[in-house]
Parts: sequence; structure tokens; C-alpha cells
Amino acid sequence: MTTTPDTSTENVARMIEGVTPGPWSAEPHEDENTAKYFWYVVAGGIIFEVEDIGDDVLATAVGSGKTDRHERNARFIAYAREAVPALAARVAELEAAHEATATKLNGYITYAAEQHDRAEAAEAKLAASEAREAKLQALLKPFAVWARCLPKDAPDKRRIAAHAATVTYGDIRAALEGDKP
Repeated sequence: MTTTPDTSTENVARMIEGVTPGPWSAEPHEDENTAKYFWYVVAGGIIFEVEDIGDDVLATAVGSGKTDRHERNARFIAYAREAVPALAARVAELEAAHEATATKLNGYITYAAEQHDRAEAAEAKLAASEAREAKLQALLKPFAVWARCLPKDAPDKRRIAAHAATVTYGDIRAALEGDKP
């Protein structure tokens, strides 16, 4: 064959159709009478006798008369000579593409795992922040309620406001962490 063989699924199926069922094997044979060395292609029985003739190969169908199966087997052998290397190249190409895809997918999986860990850490940080806020709200709630109950002109209200102005962030943090009652 001089052109690139059609290795489409449909054509390969068409080339296999009607061919002697496998498995096939190749077995060497030497004719004791002629000292001729050749190979048999065997599938159950001998289906071809193959021998080198210079740079060429002669495959002779073994059996009685010309049959459709002999022709299909011969076409299959000729097709396989070109198709098998082309199919092997295609398999290598697909394996390389598969490997590249697997590598990329592994990168995505690693990235997703890292993002998951970051999300869990952020959720834990948010939960801790919400817990501190709830603790602060609980701490301040009685003062807010009590201050609303005082009359606007109550003398203690000014004292409370003056004291509240001296409370620092550190006092609040210490109260939240339980350092102060």
C-alpha cells in the first residue's frame, strides 16, 4: 500500500469481516526435501504459506480452490501490514493525550483539594469570629437594656457614659477571652 491506510473503526470492521477467525499464529517450517524455509500462518489449520522471495514476500493460500475466505484473508494480511503501524502510532498518540489529560486532571484535583482546605479554614475562622461576636453581644446586651431604661436626665447615666468612654479594645478582648469577669 502506498497511501495511509484507512484505520477508521468502520473500515477496520469491514477488513475483519469474513476473515478466518483467530487466534492466528506464525509457525516456521522447513521442507526436508527442498531445504526450503518458510512460515505457515495458522488458525486452526494452515491458511497461508509465507516465504521471502528477494525483497518481496509470497503468501500462498493453502486449501482447495479459490474461495472468498482466501481473498479476504489475503486482503486482511496486506491491509494489516500498513494498518498495524498506523494503529500503533494512533494508540501512542492517544496514550500521550491520555497522559496529558490525566496530568492536567491531577492538577485540578490538587487545586480543588487546596481550595477545599482553604474553605474549611475560612469557615472555622468565620465560626470563631461569630462566636466572639455572640459573646460580645451577650456581654453588652444588659448594659444597653439598662441604659435605655434610665431617664435622660439621670445623673448616673452620665457616669455610665463616662465609664464606657474609658473602656478599651483590650478590656473587651480580655472580657471575651474570659480573663475578666
